[in-house]
Amino acid sequence: MASPVAQAALLPLLLTALPVFGASLIVLALARVGIGVCYVQAAAIALAPVLAASVAAFSTERRSVGITLGCLALVALPLVTTGPGPQRWLHLGALSIYVAPIAIPVALVAAAAALREGRGPQPLALAVLAWLLALQPDFAQVLALTAAAAFVLFGRERRLVDVVALLPFAFAGWWAASRPDPLLPVEHVELVFALAFARAPWAGLCVSLAALATVTLLAVRLARIDRALLAVPAYYAVLFVVSLSGITPAPLIGFGAGPWLGFGCMLGMVARPGRRA
Repeated sequence: MASPVAQAALLPLLLTALPVFGASLIVLALARVGIGVCYVQAAAIALAPVLAASVAAFSTERRSVGITLGCLALVALPLVTTGPGPQRWLHLGALSIYVAPIAIPVALVAAAAALREGRGPQPLALAVLAWLLALQPDFAQVLALTAAAAFVLFGRERRLVDVVALLPFAFAGWWAASRPDPLLPVEHVELVFALAFARAPWAGLCVSLAALATVTLLAVRLARIDRALLAVPAYYAVLFVVSLSGITPAPLIGFGAGPWLGFGCMLGMVARPGRRA
């Protein structure tokens, strides 16, 4: 089990997800999804705090580089296990898991930790991650990762080499944007804001405020630990904004197991014992 110190830090971090949890209930109710969808979403949300506590108990900062490599492997897996077209999901029987929102928040925390300790080529690893996303292709995730990587790099000090390190991310975003994406948006996945406003203005306002509240609360909590960890709320904020166009799921709102699993693992990485600010 996690130490008392880690548990005390983990609870307020978990509570930052309460607004988007409520927003998810609103969206799924408005979309009138089937009971199977509700069961899958409930299981993912219930797993998030379990994963957070487990990761907090067993991960260490010395394993940050290894964890980053694991995130790269997870994102690369759909490229070799799925056919033509967008390759973003890991298929487990009848269940398909969107791997990017699981791996990226974890990789960002691991990169921030490794850079703080002066260990590992983390900017290179994040750039490789961006290109793996571009190959899927997943422009929204590349864009969100690029914004987040800027916070990781500039969380220490602003240097010219850190600005240059963002160039591979920019090229990956250009490549991803130039490739066709034939997928059509689903109202309770990519169109949660449009769905809520279309059904009831009060619901749209609640969902919008929930997204803003979670990003803000997460930013406040993480900034107290390490400024580089502002990469995580920046990542979620960009995805929320881009989801307004319907090209990517709104993380943690509506249907989607991957974002909740990634959120839990990310919080466990942040709350692990021995973290040094």
